[in-house]
Amino acid sequence: LCKNANNQLGYALDGKLMLMSAGSTQVTETPWFSHAGIGGIYGMGYNETDQHWWISDAKDFTSRGTIYRVNQNAALTDSLMAGIVPRNFGFLK
Repeated sequence: LCKNANNQLGYALDGKLMLMSAGSTQVTETPWFSHAGIGGIYGMGYNETDQHWWISDAKDFTSRGTIYRVNQNAALTDSLMAGIVPRNFGFLK
């Protein structure tokens, strides 16, 4: 669970990135972002500087995972291989 610059909360559900307003009491059933290559979202972060969501997929927890970068239009910008079980992100301002 993390928040973007528009005060929306991002959360993972069934390998998809969902968004909801921070003050909302209702969750959405429509994914904001999904990608066939993502088996499950293990971690996520939001970089306020470049306004991208960063999503990690730990795959099978024994091989290298993948990091996906998604822009504010819900488009996949790029992906990269990570180490085993990638999860947390830290961004400098």
